[in-house]
Amino acid sequence: MQRIEPYGWDRYDRTYFVLDDNRIYRLVAPPTHVEQRKATKLRRTQKNRRSSKRLRPTASQKLLDKESSNQGKVTSEGDDGLGRATWECVAVSLSEAHAFLNTLDNTQDENEKILRKQLERYLVPILVKQEEAMRRRELQREREALNLAMMANAKRSSRIANKVERQQRDEEAQEKKRQQAEAELAVQRDRAAQAKAEQERNLRMLSRQRRLQEREARRLQHEEELSHLSGGHLTNAEAKRTSQRRQQADIQRKRQVLQDIASEEDSWIFDCSCGLYGQIDDGNHSVACDRCNVWQHSRCLGIQEEQAEQSEFHFICLSCRRQDQERADDPKMFVRLKVRPSQLAPEASPNEVAGADADNEEVEIRADPSVQDHTLP
Repeated sequence: MQRIEPYGWDRYDRTYFVLDDNRIYRLVAPPTHVEQRKATKLRRTQKNRRSSKRLRPTASQKLLDKESSNQGKVTSEGDDGLGRATWECVAVSLSEAHAFLNTLDNTQDENEKILRKQLERYLVPILVKQEEAMRRRELQREREALNLAMMANAKRSSRIANKVERQQRDEEAQEKKRQQAEAELAVQRDRAAQAKAEQERNLRMLSRQRRLQEREARRLQHEEELSHLSGGHLTNAEAKRTSQRRQQADIQRKRQVLQDIASEEDSWIFDCSCGLYGQIDDGNHSVACDRCNVWQHSRCLGIQEEQAEQSEFHFICLSCRRQDQERADDPKMFVRLKVRPSQLAPEASPNEVAGADADNEEVEIRADPSVQDHTLP
């Protein structure tokens, strides 16, 4: 067992020790003079007591006996192996040591001055180092706890960030798909509108072509009838039935019909691929087909305005070119007209006249492409 030397004493002769755990303990010696006085008084009381077996003890004697027995018990129980000395823990930490030293600042006792110097020289530096080490350990634990919290936070933040990023990617992908679907739908609508406009334009062109063919057939028929009436090629039966005045009226009527047909040929129409249709002039530069006299925007056709204004510029529309190609593939063209049998040429055979219906009959007229070359398709 290692012997521990005391650090010093105070004014009350109490001894101070510093143990291995750097704690300050104070040893308080037992009050020996009080115990001796009590023991002497007790012995004197016992000497003055009368001892008689025949006399019964009085109440005062019983009380004295009880006190003596209690004093014996206290004496036996108070001896705990340390000589009934008391150990007190004065300071454990650096702050408690400074608080104890502050009580010794203004002391005049030499023992307390020596005790203070001893504690400041040997114990306080050790406690300072312990306090610093404890503070460093506490800071390290705090840093580790903070790092763990930051790591947990970072993981949570990373999961949240990944979730947010994934949601953003999903939203962007959905938005991109929606935009693509809308763009495709818009393209489909545009294509459908263009196809519908092209179909309507083709129908208008076919209808116009049919009207022009019918008008050309009527013109040829009326010219032939006019030449027949003007040339005096009537038969005797027809001459009898028709007077000179009636004949002149028919000739005048045929000429008026031919003039009406000619005025119809001079009419114009605007029918562009952009959808604009009718007798409309929107102020934009336009060109007309040399065949069908149908006007279209030069911008829609890809024709520059300077090029269209040149004197040697000629334009044939797509419909007329397609019609030329069809004529080249099929030189003969058949046009069905509803005419009365009385309007047939006089050179027609009686069988043809008899075969035609009295009211309406469809008659095929062969038209030479060279004759219709200057007409609209």
